[in-house]
Amino acid sequence: MAPNWGGNEPPTATGIFDEMSPVLLMGVTPKLTKRQWLTMAAIGSVHFSSAICISLQAPFYPYEAELKQATATEYGLVFGSFELVAFLSSPIIGKHIDIIGIRTLLNVGMVIAAISAILFGML
Repeated sequence: MAPNWGGNEPPTATGIFDEMSPVLLMGVTPKLTKRQWLTMAAIGSVHFSSAICISLQAPFYPYEAELKQATATEYGLVFGSFELVAFLSSPIIGKHIDIIGIRTLLNVGMVIAAISAILFGML
């Protein structure tokens, strides 16, 4: 059975694109506000810091873990725990993002990431 569009033609991909981004079709990009630049800088610095934390752990943590008689499996589980928590929590957080709010979620995420990095350094 064909969908009922109420007498109107079904939307096309071109029509949707035209309605959603007329600025891009004119070849003009919108100017960013100071607040948008600061938000981008904050998000960028968080991602950069996170990448630094992850990349600096890999060369040093296995050696330190083996000094404490940890097996490769054990410190592999420590490294994998971050990805596991992200995998399990992403759908839950994604479902509640409208309730929590993007700004609140971003701030809480930055605080949790900072605390986690500090605690991992204390292992």
